[in-house]
Amino acid sequence: MRIGSSIDIHRLEKDLRLVIGGIEIPSEKGCVAHSDGDVLIHAIVDALLGAMSLGDIGEHFSDQDPKYKGIDSSYFLIEVKKLLKENHYKISNIDSLVILEKPKLKQYKKQMEEKIAQCLEIDVSKVNVKAGTNEGIGEIGKNEAIEAHAVVLLEEVYE
Repeated sequence: MRIGSSIDIHRLEKDLRLVIGGIEIPSEKGCVAHSDGDVLIHAIVDALLGAMSLGDIGEHFSDQDPKYKGIDSSYFLIEVKKLLKENHYKISNIDSLVILEKPKLKQYKKQMEEKIAQCLEIDVSKVNVKAGTNEGIGEIGKNEAIEAHAVVLLEEVYE
């Protein structure tokens, strides 16, 4: 078994899209990023890569590469799914947390879990998305940033 963990954070600005877990969320502000800025998917991808000892998201999907400009981050999950198979791992579970002052994410969490499970071709019961605020503290609390944490457990598959 292998464990991976990661954190991702992005600044928020007006008139940008807010995409979390592959789901577009109505919001006054969205993420400043090279891709679509999906902090949840970025954290999960990084945790999966880390668990496999394959570096990090920037090594595989550089923000300096124009082909990733504005890309749907679900693509990164699909590509990492291929690496899981090539390296003989399967996902036991994914636990994650999104920290955002507003909008509230409660009504979107199930959709996010379903989208992540779909991209990775795993049962939705293996994906958990939690949401919280920063209680008005710091950049996140002032709604200037969003942060996501992810922990994954992988099992080696013997063929």
